[in-house]
Amino acid sequence: MSYRYIIALLLFLIANSSIISASINKTDSLKKVSKLLAPQFKGELSDTTFVNSLIATGNYYSEEQPDSATEYYKQSINLIEIIRLNNMGVKDQGIDVKIDYKLSQIYLQYGLTQYYLGEFIKAKNQYQKTISLLQKHIDKKIKFATKNNFLALKAKALAQIGNCNWSLSEYDNAFKNYSKALEINIKIDNKQQQAAILGNMGVIMDTQGRYAEALTYYFQSLKIEEEINNEKGQAVTLGNIGIIYYNQKEYEKALDYYEKSLALKEKINETNSISTILGNIGIVYHDQNNFDKALEYYQKGLAVDRKYNNKYGISRHLGNIGLAYEDKKDFKKALDYYFEALKIDEELNNKIGIAYQKSYIGNLYMLLNEHKKAEKYLAESYQLSKEIGSLEVLESSTGKLSELYEKNNKKELAFDFYKLFIQYKDSLLKEENTKASIEKEMQYLYEKKSVADSLAYEKEKALSKAEKAKQKAEIKMIKNQQYALFGGLFLIILFSGFMYNRFRVTNKQKQIIESQKVIVEQKNIEIVDSIKYAKRIQNAILPADELLKQQLKDFFVLYHPKDIVSGDFYWLEKYENHILFAAADCTGHGVPGAMVSVVCANSLSKALLEVKEAIPAKILDKTKQLVVEHFEKSGEDVKDGMDIALCSLKLFESYATLQYAGANNPLYIVRENREGIAELTEIKPNKQPIGKYFRQELFTNHEIELQKGDTIYVFTDGYADQFGGPKGKKMMYKPFKDLLLNIQDKSMDEQKEILEQHFNDWKGSLEQVDDVCIIGVRI
Repeated sequence: MSYRYIIALLLFLIANSSIISASINKTDSLKKVSKLLAPQFKGELSDTTFVNSLIATGNYYSEEQPDSATEYYKQSINLIEIIRLNNMGVKDQGIDVKIDYKLSQIYLQYGLTQYYLGEFIKAKNQYQKTISLLQKHIDKKIKFATKNNFLALKAKALAQIGNCNWSLSEYDNAFKNYSKALEINIKIDNKQQQAAILGNMGVIMDTQGRYAEALTYYFQSLKIEEEINNEKGQAVTLGNIGIIYYNQKEYEKALDYYEKSLALKEKINETNSISTILGNIGIVYHDQNNFDKALEYYQKGLAVDRKYNNKYGISRHLGNIGLAYEDKKDFKKALDYYFEALKIDEELNNKIGIAYQKSYIGNLYMLLNEHKKAEKYLAESYQLSKEIGSLEVLESSTGKLSELYEKNNKKELAFDFYKLFIQYKDSLLKEENTKASIEKEMQYLYEKKSVADSLAYEKEKALSKAEKAKQKAEIKMIKNQQYALFGGLFLIILFSGFMYNRFRVTNKQKQIIESQKVIVEQKNIEIVDSIKYAKRIQNAILPADELLKQQLKDFFVLYHPKDIVSGDFYWLEKYENHILFAAADCTGHGVPGAMVSVVCANSLSKALLEVKEAIPAKILDKTKQLVVEHFEKSGEDVKDGMDIALCSLKLFESYATLQYAGANNPLYIVRENREGIAELTEIKPNKQPIGKYFRQELFTNHEIELQKGDTIYVFTDGYADQFGGPKGKKMMYKPFKDLLLNIQDKSMDEQKEILEQHFNDWKGSLEQVDDVCIIGVRI
């Protein structure tokens, strides 16, 4: 059975407290109060009653109707700023302190409404505003009590940023922000917030499959919650401990903790979060193959989340319902639920949810023998789960990919993914994780023992001592009987000693080898991390998707680096009314190619600024000069450079003009003839690179008038040079041209998809030989 994602490892939403002391429960009363107080507002410092009524109304709406809450918070922010302006001339530091504190509270609540809407980036921005306003006063000399209030609010904002990080699958950042918030709350002795943050830190560990560490944080949190009698916090923590035991396949313990959590939630009327526990109980029944009972609980949980518009919860329930129908062999219903869940997760940018749903969809397509679709979704799930470090999805996706490749007789790939599957499976279910979880529970239970338990323990210890004394006497008697045999065993002991010495030597050598292996693995991790960071730098030189859409309109970019970083890059700039774009292939690939690409891309942009004309040939001449000068600075004979196809496009109402110049890379233009048949015209490049070359000549500028419906392509050589097909040979340019002609009736998005699929089919199980970059633009 596939791994089931535990619905919403529930985060404590720490800032969910009312800003003002008055408790107004009914929305009609709040609206009446606001209307009565509005005419009395004069923008004075003491005139905050009306502002407080708006905030209270926003708080009332914040969880169930966050859009309405947002409007009330915006109004209250505007009124606070009016009060600030009216008191600008007053020389009193206390006024600024009061205004900033009030604004900080509003921004905190405003951020919470954005969180409920799934707008996690916007929520983080509001929380950052809270911290900025508070910090400027924390750094100054203010009263002790006031400073503690400011620190408490800052800790809440940090914890809420951690919640947003978690929702965006940024687990390391989440843990850092929780740690900062915890440090402040320990300093100001806020037990409730300490417990909540420790619970959230446990959630991070749980999400990453680090169960023993998760239990440590959960039991610390539970201990504090019981000390301060916070039943709401206890309910959440009990549910999360149940999740740990579920992950360890201890289903009875899991149900026990879930039922304790559910009873507490019902006792304190926490109806909006009951869905989490209902879903988790359904999962336990699911794993025990009681699918109808599981569906009953999933549907109950889904109904609660739909009522409160909890999109995260809705997505998880839909995914689990899909799994139940899959196990009942109702594959059509299962797919419908998976795709509905995937749509919501993509709207939320919930990466871990997307990874799970794609894993489920890929697995189902494999069961339906639709192997290409299965490979697509499983591969996407695997890549995304590697990015976010989710061991659970990695275990599932690698296992299914191994099974899929085995079915398709791709033995080498099947074996590679099977090894990864075993690796991730071992990481999740290590024996030490299970032992550590038992030890943590026993430690917690021991701390709760009463005096009577202690007396029982002392009695048991006394009996234990008597038993040991009896055993000691028996052992002594047996030893006395065996002394006569020691002489005969002497030689055996000597031989054993010799063997033991050899064993120690061998074991020491093994330890040295193991330690060296660990060092090599660590260095490899550091190198890969550095390369991944280099990828972020390289991505910064590529044009943004929004800029491409704005300028090229109907287009596609197919970009597949061979390694993490690439020697190929694509480039776009606008100069006056010309759109310049290019596909470039720098010397090499991987890290060396990426380094050259940064030099060449910067030189290309600098050349445009110096030439000040949208003429490709002149730009390439200048680029070549800049690249050669750059590499000659080292004093070594560096012949690195790039091949490139550069276009300058000027659009009119019913036609366009195109200028082109190329260094080893041609331009393809596809146009329908009078009979409606697509024909391909190739514009030849200059046979020289951008870089140091034995023959120096100026680049040729080509001017072409394009008609509406024409399609132009610029590209690097990686696509046509790929080995594959039935005979394992290069694809070559003739089949590439034929493929472009055959897809002219398709949209540009469809063309990209077909080109990508054809490349993957052609490559098969062979390694990609070079970076790939193709740009297609339809006039």
